[in-house]
Amino acid sequence: MLRLIIRQILKHKWPLLILVFIWIGAGYLLFENSHRLLATLVRLTVNLPDPGRQDPEAALGYVESARERTANIRLDLMARTCTNFLPLRYTGAIEDFRPHWLEKLESWQVSTESGPEPVEPDQYWSANIDEVLLALRDAVGAMQFAYEITAEDLGQPGAETILVPDLVARLASAACRQEIGVLAFGDYAEFQEQRAWLAIAGDQSTRSLERDDPRPVLSDLGPGERERLILEKLNGVESYNTALRTYLGGPPPDPHDRSACNNASGARHRGGPTEAAQNFRLACVAPTEAISVYDRLLAVAPAQEGPALHRDAALVHLLAARRASGAEAEAHHTAAVQHFTIASGAYETEFEARTELARLYLARAIEMESRSQADAATEAYALAHDEVRQLALLSRRRDFNETEFRELARRTLMGLGRFRDADCFADMSSLRYGTRDHCLNLQL
Repeated sequence: MLRLIIRQILKHKWPLLILVFIWIGAGYLLFENSHRLLATLVRLTVNLPDPGRQDPEAALGYVESARERTANIRLDLMARTCTNFLPLRYTGAIEDFRPHWLEKLESWQVSTESGPEPVEPDQYWSANIDEVLLALRDAVGAMQFAYEITAEDLGQPGAETILVPDLVARLASAACRQEIGVLAFGDYAEFQEQRAWLAIAGDQSTRSLERDDPRPVLSDLGPGERERLILEKLNGVESYNTALRTYLGGPPPDPHDRSACNNASGARHRGGPTEAAQNFRLACVAPTEAISVYDRLLAVAPAQEGPALHRDAALVHLLAARRASGAEAEAHHTAAVQHFTIASGAYETEFEARTELARLYLARAIEMESRSQADAATEAYALAHDEVRQLALLSRRRDFNETEFRELARRTLMGLGRFRDADCFADMSSLRYGTRDHCLNLQL
């Protein structure tokens, strides 16, 4: 029997060999594109709303499922377990750490039928993480259909609007996956922009297109005009402002600290709450995207928030410049100077903005010196000197940093060739202008 089978195989070896190669090729393609094929099947079987539109009724089922799964779970306690469970003073094995009983009594309690009961934070997290992850899956699924579920959608007049990204963010924080919640608000901001564009298009379809109508036809809009119209539509919309700020994940870190983003990159930690949770900051993982967010915030945020936004936008440009080179890095530095210059005109951001401007001008001066461009270097030192003189006028302010000011002044005066004056700001000087008469009467 075996000989007969082998004889038949050898007889039809070429068709069988071709079939084997087809199977191998098809299997490889299926394996490499399995996720894409699954996504295609989902799109064919699930009727998702068009961009900018919602299906709140479909989303509500997912939201209710997520809420039911976590109805008896303290999400805030789980979120604190990710960030505050292990104190910095503890140096032993993580799995052996247990909070003091008094600390548990004050901070780590859950409500039971018999009253408040202290718990072990990591054990409580581990016992509930499966349900939280399932609820997070449901909440993310709800965002495929809607981001906002209003009282009218619920059929409950006066009920509070359900903000699905907020639910995702709370569940993600409880699961030590803060970045998921941050990105959810980024999707929410994009949805609002798409919805605003649909509203703009709807307004045009209902108005007359007479020749004397000054408003442009949407099909004739040039580059950037669409974004300008969308931001005008969203100007003053608090939910859009909040979505953009949450998407940033917090203010940008110090761009001069090379390790600043190491603890702000949103990197996941191993095994749940056994390590301090990382803060996801968009400026660290995608500075170019963060710059775009700040540009949109500057267009829609209240005017009083402008100086702080310009300062933060400038800091992100410096982060982006650190990753770039050549003309791209120069463009980021130029943009940072423009933002800092605007921020220097406001009381709350003046000191920080002028300090950063002085740093940028000094860095440019050193670069020009390395290129043997003496005139450009002198001009940059002169610009830094202007900023240092302005900083000297802020010496009575609470946010005035004496050490930083002295260093900037010393480097600037040395660059201008005023070595005797620069010595008055050396580290060994016991007073601000030194003890010598020359330093006491120094004029910057």
